[in-house]
Amino acid sequence: MNKKICYLVASILYIGMWSCEGNEPEPVYERCLLTKYYSQGDTSQSSINFFYDNNDRLVKMITPGPPGMVWGSNYIYGSNTITITDMASANSYSRYYLRADSLAYASVSYAQGVLFDTVTYFYNAEKYLIKTVRYNPVFGKDSSLFTYTDNNLQRIDTYQSNGFVDYASFTYGNTPSKAWYYQNNTIYLPSTNYYPWFGKGNTKLATSFSFTYNGNPQPVSISYTLNASGYIKSMQQTHLGNSSTLFFEYSCR
Repeated sequence: MNKKICYLVASILYIGMWSCEGNEPEPVYERCLLTKYYSQGDTSQSSINFFYDNNDRLVKMITPGPPGMVWGSNYIYGSNTITITDMASANSYSRYYLRADSLAYASVSYAQGVLFDTVTYFYNAEKYLIKTVRYNPVFGKDSSLFTYTDNNLQRIDTYQSNGFVDYASFTYGNTPSKAWYYQNNTIYLPSTNYYPWFGKGNTKLATSFSFTYNGNPQPVSISYTLNASGYIKSMQQTHLGNSSTLFFEYSCR
């Protein structure tokens, strides 16, 4: 029901006239693209801004940096590659090599012109990412295994070259996940975000996750408020009794 605020307008000519102003219902859109993501407080320094091309592909992600500088990434699409370049350094980039179905099968990353890592990606028949093998010249090789339940990422187990095993586990509610970027609201691989070229994303929003830090589990709970179109307006994360709130803005049609 449309809530209305009614108030008595008194004037010299009209005494006792009732006037009502209604709050217009929030419009419902079929598709929304995330344009801004920021934490509570100073949005000028904590925001991430997203830009797209005419095909709704992400082409730029900008984060405020020190005065006079802009930090962020450019996304360049080739016929069988996607390259993410660092705006602050032309010699820092990641390049993903794509299969015929547009999923990444390998990547290479450089930091200031020096090889940072190479990664190989493996998928199941349903096109969910199930394994990565990463090589770093300093830390050696590690492998991550991905487990799914009901089309949602349930667990990531990462086996380090030093013998340590890190993990992240997730629980979900019944709220549909309507944007690929939401998979980054929890935790993904330490060397990258989740992108659509890593296979299918979650179908539901996560309500909690846990990850290991120095061998200790770190549980995080999540709650959301949604807009009328079912996209996240705000998200609150609680970790060890401390809460933070994150906000989302969109371009919708």
